[in-house]
Amino acid sequence: MDRSDRAFLDRVRERFSAPVLSVPPGPEIRRRLYGALLGAAAASLGVSSSQALRSEAVQEWQAQYAPKPGTWRTAAEARGLRPILRDSELQKWMRLMPHDSTPRSAWWDPENQALWVLPDGSDQSEVQLFTSASKPPSRSSAPRLLGTGWAALEVLESVEIGRPEATQRPLRKSPNRDPREWNF
Repeated sequence: MDRSDRAFLDRVRERFSAPVLSVPPGPEIRRRLYGALLGAAAASLGVSSSQALRSEAVQEWQAQYAPKPGTWRTAAEARGLRPILRDSELQKWMRLMPHDSTPRSAWWDPENQALWVLPDGSDQSEVQLFTSASKPPSRSSAPRLLGTGWAALEVLESVEIGRPEATQRPLRKSPNRDPREWNF
C-alpha cells in the first residue's frame, strides 16, 4: 500500500466517520437522552398495543354478530346469484352440499356456480343456497370453504362468478311483416 492509497483511505475515514465529542456528555445530558429514549419506546409500545386491541375488538364483534341471512341474500343477489327456495329443487342441490357443518361457514362450488351458507346454529336459521345455474347439476364437484362469518362475506366479493349464458331465441322462418298490412 503506497502513500496515495493511505491518503485516500484517510479522506474516506474523515468524510464518513461520526463526529467525535471532545467532552463526554455530563449526567444531565445523559438523563435527557435516556428520557427521550424511554419516551420513544413507550410511544411505540402504546401504538402497537392500541392496534392489537383494535383488531381484537373487531374480530370479537365479527364473531358475535355474524351476517344475517338477509345480508347473505343481498350480497349473493348483487353478484348475480339467485336463491333456491323450492324444496324439490333444493333437495337436488343438497346432494352436492359440503359434508363439513361448521356453523356460519360459506362454501363456493366454482364448477356448479353455487354458494352454500350454513346456519349459525340457532333454531331460526337454515341452510341457504344461491346459484346462477338454471338447473341442478348431474355430477358433484368439491366446493371450497370461503370462511366463516364476515370474513367469508368479504372473500365472496373476490370470487369469480360466471354469468349464465343468455338463451337465444329461434330465428323466425318468415320475414318480418309490416304491421299495417292486412292478411286474409
